[in-house]
Amino acid sequence: MNGTNLVTQLSETASKESVQPLSGEVASHPDKSIVAVIQQYLQKPWTGYLKVESGAIAWFIYIRQGQLVFITHSIDPFSRLDLYLKDLGDRTPSLSVDVRNELRISLSQVDASGPLSPDLQGLAALLKDHVLEGDAVQTLLTTLSREALESLLLIQSSTYSFVSVKLELDWVRPLTFTKLLADCTERLRVWQSMRSYITSPYQRPYLTQPSEATQTFLASTDHKRLGQLLKGFSFRQLALLQHQDELDIARTLYPLIVDGALEIRAPLTPYHNLPSFINLAPAIDNSSLFPLMEPDEDPVAPPLFQTAASTKTYTIACIDNSAAILETVQEFLKDEILSQKTLSLCLVQDSVKALTELIKVNPDLILLDTELPGVDGYALCQLFRKHPSFKAIPIIMMTGHTGLIDRANASVAGATGFIMKPFTQAELLNVIFKNLGLTH
Repeated sequence: MNGTNLVTQLSETASKESVQPLSGEVASHPDKSIVAVIQQYLQKPWTGYLKVESGAIAWFIYIRQGQLVFITHSIDPFSRLDLYLKDLGDRTPSLSVDVRNELRISLSQVDASGPLSPDLQGLAALLKDHVLEGDAVQTLLTTLSREALESLLLIQSSTYSFVSVKLELDWVRPLTFTKLLADCTERLRVWQSMRSYITSPYQRPYLTQPSEATQTFLASTDHKRLGQLLKGFSFRQLALLQHQDELDIARTLYPLIVDGALEIRAPLTPYHNLPSFINLAPAIDNSSLFPLMEPDEDPVAPPLFQTAASTKTYTIACIDNSAAILETVQEFLKDEILSQKTLSLCLVQDSVKALTELIKVNPDLILLDTELPGVDGYALCQLFRKHPSFKAIPIIMMTGHTGLIDRANASVAGATGFIMKPFTQAELLNVIFKNLGLTH
């Protein structure tokens, strides 16, 4: 794949020309909505991007000669794209894990302040290198734009400006803004009906103390795989792993949430910064929309998470402040997690709370980043070794450095071994199974 050259070329050809005179501030009143601002720009034959800022987040609405081509925002743009690429990878042999990692590396070497967002550059590279066909790329552009617009419609106030830019976007077919808006509006109406319990598609449902009815439901033929995934995946991740829409996933799980069988945890950083459904109007009575499910009279599957007595499930804890690394580890171990035979996974992004979190889950192996904010990985490793629960378990340091000093620091800290970033799926599985004394 030769995505690096194309990404560089796109960045060079996208040169800023001028700032259009229309810019300003959108307050939370109906006569000056962000929708009206977008429509205003779509009535002009301009090419460039409308930048909308609210708090620490910026949305980018790309326009070519008065036609909408793409919408995205600044929160982890490539990781959001990669989530959909993982979903496609199950059905597209050319979109392998190695191809996605190569794309991630090439995009990390490009100036992030350029006019083209990383997700847009990534899609251009995949199309140029014939990894994806035009229809697949267009579907991803539409899906990502809908996701970004859905969050944009939730902001209460913002500032905006338009930057006129020469962009090579002839490979993108225009999107119909009115259709996209209607779709988002209808979706938000459904989210609104559940906002008493669900406030973001990036929230993570966990199974707590399921009743017999809950176990029967999630162990049924239609929902067994979904039940196996309730270990830290967000609604959006669950949807892609199930090849469904997150709204369908949320509606399926909603009765379990209301019944207390599922605990809803906050989105991981940085997705917690995105506006939530709390900004929507007060929730309507949803008892008639989502009646409590009844258990099957004749269950066709064993209770949820039941495993054979001879099979041990090993818990892997991964500590890293990068959401992208946590998602990569989760993806690499997905097959082992879903099999319910070998591995389960605990993801920790806050190093300060790492010891407390790991005491709860009692992991069999720890993957620990060397560069953590506040307390570095080596110091955290020493802290683990002083705790009686972690004196003997394998601790594998994840590092981006190859020097002897790093190896020495890891050894002094009490680490069992280390793995170089970026690592492949085979390398990760090899180090885990080797240190657990398992065959794979």
